[in-house]
Amino acid sequence: MGERDRALDFLSAVVRDALDLEFTDELLERRTRLAARRLRRLAEPDLLGDREARRVLGLYHWLRAEARRSRRELRKAVALLLPVARDAPETLPTSVLDLLARLGVQRQRPVRRPAPPPLSEPVANARDQAGTFAAESAALLEAFTASGSGQTLAKAVELSRAALASTPREDPRRAVIATAHSTALRMLHAVTGDPALLREAAGAARAGVASAGDTAESARALTALHAALGALFEATGDLTPLRESARAARSALEVAPEGPDRVAALAGAAERQRVLAELTGDVGALAEAEGNARAALELGAADDPDLLAGLADALRARFAATGDLEALREAVDLDHDAVASTPDGHVRLPGRMINYVTSRRLLAVRTGDPELLRAATDDGRLAAERAPDHLQRGVALAQAGSALMVLADWSGDTALLREAAALCRESARVAPERHRAESWALLCAALTGLHERTGDARALGEAVAAGREAVAATPEWHVRHTSRAGALAVALDRVHALPEDERVLAQAVPGSGGVPAVGDGAGDRGAVGDGLGRSWVLSALGGARFADFQRSGDLEALAESVDSLRRALVEPADELSAARSRYRFGVAALALAARADAPELLVEALEALEDTGSAAPPTRFAAAVVAAGARVALGQSERALELVEGAVGQLPLLAALDLAREDAAAQAVGHGGFAAVAGAAALACGRPERAVELVQLVGDALVGAEAPPVVPGPVAHVFCGPTGGRALLVRPGRAVVALVLPGVAHAELVARGEALAAAVEGEDTESQRAVEVVLAWLWTAVARPVLDALGPHGRELPRLWWRPVGGLARLPLHAAGVPGGESALDRVVSSYVPAGRAGGVGWVVGALWPVDAVVATEVVESAHRAAAVAGAAGAPAASEAAARAVHAVVREHRAAYPDLPLRWAGHVHTGW
Repeated sequence: MGERDRALDFLSAVVRDALDLEFTDELLERRTRLAARRLRRLAEPDLLGDREARRVLGLYHWLRAEARRSRRELRKAVALLLPVARDAPETLPTSVLDLLARLGVQRQRPVRRPAPPPLSEPVANARDQAGTFAAESAALLEAFTASGSGQTLAKAVELSRAALASTPREDPRRAVIATAHSTALRMLHAVTGDPALLREAAGAARAGVASAGDTAESARALTALHAALGALFEATGDLTPLRESARAARSALEVAPEGPDRVAALAGAAERQRVLAELTGDVGALAEAEGNARAALELGAADDPDLLAGLADALRARFAATGDLEALREAVDLDHDAVASTPDGHVRLPGRMINYVTSRRLLAVRTGDPELLRAATDDGRLAAERAPDHLQRGVALAQAGSALMVLADWSGDTALLREAAALCRESARVAPERHRAESWALLCAALTGLHERTGDARALGEAVAAGREAVAATPEWHVRHTSRAGALAVALDRVHALPEDERVLAQAVPGSGGVPAVGDGAGDRGAVGDGLGRSWVLSALGGARFADFQRSGDLEALAESVDSLRRALVEPADELSAARSRYRFGVAALALAARADAPELLVEALEALEDTGSAAPPTRFAAAVVAAGARVALGQSERALELVEGAVGQLPLLAALDLAREDAAAQAVGHGGFAAVAGAAALACGRPERAVELVQLVGDALVGAEAPPVVPGPVAHVFCGPTGGRALLVRPGRAVVALVLPGVAHAELVARGEALAAAVEGEDTESQRAVEVVLAWLWTAVARPVLDALGPHGRELPRLWWRPVGGLARLPLHAAGVPGGESALDRVVSSYVPAGRAGGVGWVVGALWPVDAVVATEVVESAHRAAAVAGAAGAPAASEAAARAVHAVVREHRAAYPDLPLRWAGHVHTGW
């Protein structure tokens, strides 16, 4: 017995038992489903000729339809059993034949029928032809669902068209046949993209409505009509068929009887209402759509992927409109179930995977879960690979690109942003013309961000070109027209602010030609549109003007930024976007208040910053840092520490971004402001020990360090907080000593860092003198106060571990000193506390800037020789020996070349 016969025997036994008992649990068991799937696979491609396999499979689906009231199972059963009923009706139960009789299938065997009348009697012959054509078309449609063959689908449409054409108007089957033809035409359009098929589908559905003999037939025809009209809107962008579609869906719901027809009507009405509401911003219609989708799932099969996906769509739309996080979580679960319930190879699987990607991306953004975001990105790429057509591939690529843009925003990783732009570019290339607007809009945003990161004028020029395409492809009535025009406005604004030579580069990009100032184009600040997109536009423009202020110091740009952002706050927006606008406003308003002596604006700014709880975690974190810093500066230390402790809870999410080591180090420097604020807040509250814990915790968590070993000697944590420089001297077994460093202020620190960065690019006398000035300032402002607090030393120089925070991390504290005078090199043997993944590493030797290769080789070899000699005593001894060897070589070169600090001051020892 072959595999086909074994599967057939097993399934036949289950079907016989179910027919005898009216139901058996075996029908719903997984092994039975697998047997049915296996039998179908083995019977293909000659399933049409394998009558017994068709009979058993058809009865299996019919029994499941009865048990679960599943319209999907019923469709499968009818398609399989129609030819059996025509050729061998005696093999089918009476109840099945009663059901199939509605399609004109006679119960007697075909051999007993009289010969068909001659063609000269068309009315008599039409009935037989129509039934035959309809049955064969249904069988081919079922075969297409399993195989995805376009030829099979095209043949099914030909037969359904012939069936409708040969059905007289007075024939009671005309409504059913017309509705079936409309459905087949929609399926063919999904493969070919020909909108003429949808117009024909709508016409066939209208014929079905006109011929319907009862409410059930009327509901089915109306459902087919609204589906065809909705697809026509998707293909053309014309709102007229969409509105007619919504009316047809409501009409179908009014007449649909209980049972599968009611389920289909509810699902159809939900889809049309949702699409129309998403485009027009009607939140009330969204609630109605969700109610209908939920009712459809409650009445239908619990694992019907169409119904699961429909409710997920409605919930996702509610989240987009209201920011309801619970709605989004439920949508994620439903999308997962819809994917899991869809067989591999099914034509709708890629689309459902795309929806699942979308839901998880939105949830990751809202909750700040980078692992979920990565998973969504990977699945987006997978969905793009599996997509059977350009539309789904384009959507999948756009979703993956959107997820990467968020990851790039959170992590600061420019490579991710470049990859996001590449995916969006490919999405715009492969998507059908009518569906490229979202891809162009995402590409515009990605390239604008890339320009802000890299200064690449060509990227900005391409962003303008993409923005123009997005706006041109978006009708003015569309709910996203305003936001896409705003994105273009931001890109135009950035081009207008470029220096002349860079502006020429931007304008050289095809499609960016002209590039008028913002006031001359789509982004005129006085006319930024209306609707839900207005808030987005105002917020984006405000952010762009604040970037202008940061770059140029232009107070007029700062005032415009605050004004635009304040206007954004009063416009309707989803909660996620509103929270981000509040953050942007708070930052800009703080900057303006500090320069305009405006206490009311200061209060307004702090209120906005502390009302960002619904923002994405990176935004909440940044808002807490800024607000806490301002509270410290105002003397409100208790509130500042409260904000700090709340932000500390978000550190694991930020650390989970798992950046590369180089990026992690840069991120640690970038977030050094938080460590400084945290330390300053705790110190102001009289809690130096907590200050040390926070500075340590922030530095380690942000770069993903494991718990470090206990440092065997004194550690000097140095930072510049909102109220100036501070140092925390930590020694084993002794109380923390907190020091004020009056010579360290933020502006001074920035200036010294920039001076050193410029000096290390050269080797001339001027560069050497610039380094000496920085070393002297470091000695006076930082190193000497710390070393004086450390106290006198004995015959052997003591060790000291430096842990600088923020901008101080770039400066050579270990070599601080006055030329020819006092120096840290003469007071301590310095090491630096390891950061990031190096925190489990014993010790390393490195340099703060490019150094002479000969000197570097000498330093490294000396350190390793000393460590090798001391290594027998254990790792700490080896690390100390290496530190002292580095210290000795640096002092030797300082003695030999005192006027060349670039030669020796950059070498450092890091480790325990």
